[in-house]
Amino acid sequence: MTLEEYAQEIADELRRAHASRNLATVSPIFHDADHVLADSKISDADQRRFWQSVRTNLGEVLLVEKQANSALLTLMQAIQREIQTRLAS
Repeated sequence: MTLEEYAQEIADELRRAHASRNLATVSPIFHDADHVLADSKISDADQRRFWQSVRTNLGEVLLVEKQANSALLTLMQAIQREIQTRLAS
């Protein structure tokens, strides 16, 4: 599996977590992805590209979810924060 394919897989998992409104599943998705990237010895630059790709793949879903629904808005913000943290490191 390529890094781009894995980024799409993670985006799909986050999209499913978002659709099911399940905040509890978001953290493990990020945690597992971090471990896979570390175990695969992916460079810092490639990790940033990976998370940028995840954010791009999620962008459409997260931008659509700008409703006043506080649970979905909170979940969207949590996903965005997690990705931003990884892009900043």
